[in-house]
Amino acid sequence: MTGGGMWRKVISTAPQKMSLYVDVHDSMQNERLHIRATHLAPNGIYKLVLRLKHKFGTHMSYAVFKADSVGEIDVPTAKPLRGSYS
Repeated sequence: MTGGGMWRKVISTAPQKMSLYVDVHDSMQNERLHIRATHLAPNGIYKLVLRLKHKFGTHMSYAVFKADSVGEIDVPTAKPLRGSYS
């Protein structure tokens, strides 16, 4: 992670205060995204679901991650426990 201006989109949910950071607001299908979840329960298990909607239908994939000891999941470096990814 570099400089504080890297994250363009922040999604927060209350009351858990979980935050999801996505570095690219609108991306191409083959473009890498940096996704990071923070303010999670330390060592908690979470499912990340991604959906791509287009004129031919919807593609979906998911991955299950374990948050680290401070309650964060950094998707590019975290190892998923399971999922539908290939």
